[in-house]
Amino acid sequence: MVASIILKSFAAGFVSAAPTGPSGVFVIERTLDKGRAHGFLTGLGVTLSDTVYILCSIVGMSFLSDIISNPTTAMVCTLVGCLLLLGFGLFTITNNPLKKLRSPSVSHKSSYVYDTVSGFMVAIVNPMVILIYISLFAYFNLALGEVNGLPRIAGLVSIVAGDVLWWAFISYVI
Repeated sequence: MVASIILKSFAAGFVSAAPTGPSGVFVIERTLDKGRAHGFLTGLGVTLSDTVYILCSIVGMSFLSDIISNPTTAMVCTLVGCLLLLGFGLFTITNNPLKKLRSPSVSHKSSYVYDTVSGFMVAIVNPMVILIYISLFAYFNLALGEVNGLPRIAGLVSIVAGDVLWWAFISYVI
């Protein structure tokens, strides 16, 4: 059971970080502008923000678990979540992130702390991330609100680890 939670949670963290929204564009821009380490640390700031939203999602799902115990209501919620993810994906596809990249700056040097904090600040103002996590938790059947103890901690750490791996991958590939 714990291994299943870890694998599903890791996949949810990796998949949730993958859409190139404002945070992804910011990490890519920082990587191109200042290098891999700056891009990765900006991604870590985004991960900190995602962690806040993961906790909000889990609390919200725990609150709503009683409401959606009816199979019909659960099906409607899953359909709505899928439609929201589809809409977010279409929005992301139709907005070309390359247009938002600016030319590399040579005058501004930023510290690693600045990169991490700015990544957090850019990501925290995007509450749509909560909908992504709720949809992914429903899709992967990660009712972490119903899991206690070590499996819950392992699931949360795995989600964050998947998120961090995505930013490491993007920073390296870019």
